[in-house]
Amino acid sequence: MGFAFVNNSRINGITSLNSKMGHFNFFSVHHFNITDVTITAPGDSPNTDGLKLGFCSNINITKTHIGTGDDCVAILSGTTNMDISNVNCGPGHGISVGSLGKNKEET
Repeated sequence: MGFAFVNNSRINGITSLNSKMGHFNFFSVHHFNITDVTITAPGDSPNTDGLKLGFCSNINITKTHIGTGDDCVAILSGTTNMDISNVNCGPGHGISVGSLGKNKEET
Protein backbone atom coordinates (compact mmCIF):
# COMPACT_ATOMS: atom_id res chain seq x y z
CA MET A 1 0.00 0.00 0.00
CA GLY A 2 1.38 3.41 -0.85
CA PHE A 3 0.88 6.94 0.38
CA ALA A 4 2.26 9.84 -1.70
CA PHE A 5 1.90 13.57 -1.11
CA VAL A 6 -0.41 13.06 1.89
CA ASN A 7 -0.65 15.67 4.65
CA ASN A 8 -2.25 15.60 8.11
CA SER A 9 -3.56 12.04 8.16
CA ARG A 10 -3.15 8.68 9.92
CA ILE A 11 -3.55 4.93 9.81
CA ASN A 12 -4.79 3.24 12.96
CA GLY A 13 -5.69 -0.28 14.03
CA ILE A 14 -5.08 -2.23 10.82
CA THR A 15 -3.14 -5.39 9.91
CA SER A 16 -1.08 -6.14 6.81
CA LEU A 17 -0.41 -9.86 6.42
CA ASN A 18 2.03 -11.64 4.08
CA SER A 19 2.57 -8.90 1.50
CA LYS A 20 4.70 -10.14 -1.40
CA MET A 21 6.66 -6.86 -1.38
CA GLY A 22 6.91 -3.93 1.02
CA HIS A 23 3.82 -3.43 3.17
CA PHE A 24 3.51 0.38 3.47
CA ASN A 25 5.45 2.91 1.38
CA PHE A 26 5.39 6.63 2.12
CA PHE A 27 6.71 9.35 -0.20
CA SER A 28 6.50 13.06 0.57
CA VAL A 29 4.09 12.45 3.46
CA HIS A 30 3.92 15.05 6.24
CA HIS A 31 2.27 15.17 9.68
CA PHE A 32 1.22 11.51 9.65
CA ASN A 33 0.49 9.16 12.59
CA ILE A 34 0.83 5.37 12.44
CA THR A 35 -0.71 3.74 15.53
CA ASP A 36 -1.77 0.21 16.56
CA VAL A 37 -0.66 -1.32 13.25
CA THR A 38 0.41 -4.96 12.86
CA ILE A 39 2.61 -5.97 9.93
CA THR A 40 3.51 -9.63 9.49
CA ALA A 41 5.40 -11.66 6.88
CA PRO A 42 7.55 -14.81 7.14
CA GLY A 43 11.00 -14.14 8.57
CA ASP A 44 12.65 -15.50 5.41
CA SER A 45 10.61 -13.41 2.94
CA PRO A 46 12.84 -10.98 0.98
CA ASN A 47 11.97 -7.36 0.17
CA THR A 48 9.10 -7.15 2.65
CA ASP A 49 9.90 -3.87 4.42
CA GLY A 50 7.24 -3.02 6.96
CA LEU A 51 7.29 0.78 6.67
CA LYS A 52 9.44 2.58 4.07
CA LEU A 53 9.59 6.38 4.23
CA GLY A 54 11.25 8.80 1.80
CA PHE A 55 11.11 12.60 1.84
CA CYS A 56 8.67 12.54 4.77
CA SER A 57 8.47 14.75 7.86
CA ASN A 58 6.72 14.86 11.22
CA ILE A 59 5.92 11.14 11.31
CA ASN A 60 4.86 9.39 14.53
CA ILE A 61 4.97 5.60 14.72
CA THR A 62 3.69 4.10 17.98
CA LYS A 63 2.14 0.95 19.47
CA THR A 64 3.03 -1.04 16.37
CA HIS A 65 4.25 -4.61 15.80
CA ILE A 66 6.35 -5.29 12.70
CA GLY A 67 7.72 -8.74 11.91
CA THR A 68 9.01 -9.28 8.35
CA GLY A 69 11.93 -10.73 6.43
CA ASP A 70 13.39 -7.29 5.77
CA ASP A 71 13.55 -3.88 7.48
CA CYS A 72 10.89 -3.18 10.06
CA VAL A 73 11.21 0.54 9.32
CA ALA A 74 13.34 1.90 6.46
CA ILE A 75 14.08 5.63 6.71
CA LEU A 76 15.30 6.92 3.36
CA SER A 77 16.67 10.22 2.04
CA GLY A 78 14.94 13.46 2.91
CA THR A 79 13.04 12.10 5.90
CA THR A 80 13.12 14.31 9.01
CA ASN A 81 11.51 14.69 12.42
CA MET A 82 10.37 11.15 13.20
CA ASP A 83 9.19 9.77 16.54
CA ILE A 84 9.26 5.98 16.81
CA SER A 85 8.10 4.58 20.17
CA ASN A 86 6.59 1.39 21.56
CA VAL A 87 7.39 -0.53 18.39
CA ASN A 88 7.97 -4.29 18.60
CA CYS A 89 10.30 -5.17 15.73
CA GLY A 90 11.18 -8.72 14.71
CA PRO A 91 11.85 -10.92 13.03
CA GLY A 92 13.53 -8.62 10.56
CA HIS A 93 16.46 -6.30 10.08
CA GLY A 94 15.33 -3.68 12.56
CA ILE A 95 15.15 0.04 11.85
CA SER A 96 17.38 1.16 8.96
CA VAL A 97 18.47 4.73 8.38
CA GLY A 98 19.73 5.36 4.84
CA SER A 99 20.80 2.69 2.39
CA LEU A 100 23.80 1.74 0.34
CA GLY A 101 23.91 3.38 -3.07
CA LYS A 102 25.61 2.26 -6.26
CA ASN A 103 28.55 4.56 -5.56
CA LYS A 104 30.49 4.63 -2.31
CA GLU A 105 29.68 8.37 -1.97
CA GLU A 106 25.95 7.56 -1.77
CA THR A 107 24.28 6.60 1.48
